[in-house]
Amino acid sequence: MSNQPQPVSCLDEIKQILVDFGLPALIIIVSMVLLLTGVDGEIKTVLALAAGWMFKSGYTKAKK
Repeated sequence: MSNQPQPVSCLDEIKQILVDFGLPALIIIVSMVLLLTGVDGEIKTVLALAAGWMFKSGYTKAKK
């Protein structure tokens, strides 16, 4: 068995970017639209969690 790292394909990189930034950005946009239309409830909590997810993944990527 080899301990060499496996090469990362272009699809793996795109998938990682979508998970790290695409999904949180989508959640933030939808939450903002809901807030602007007057739907409140737990939307602010979801918005805060999505923003935290996005900034954490950016910080983790920059730290590597």
